[in-house]
Amino acid sequence: MRKPKVDQALCTGAQVCVIIAPDVFEMNEEGKAYVVDPEGADEETIQRVIDQCPSKAIFWVEEG
Repeated sequence: MRKPKVDQALCTGAQVCVIIAPDVFEMNEEGKAYVVDPEGADEETIQRVIDQCPSKAIFWVEEG
């Protein structure tokens, strides 16, 4: 199973992920995105987030 992951070092806080998939991503106190529910949106929506992230900080990881 693949899940989205955010590279905190690359995240610039553009919030594109939160706008497109608010049930999957939130912003922390440092203004960086993180995953709250990897199953909060379908794969197509998460892939759109990955494609539109301006800093390319979000990617898929294989788990399980």
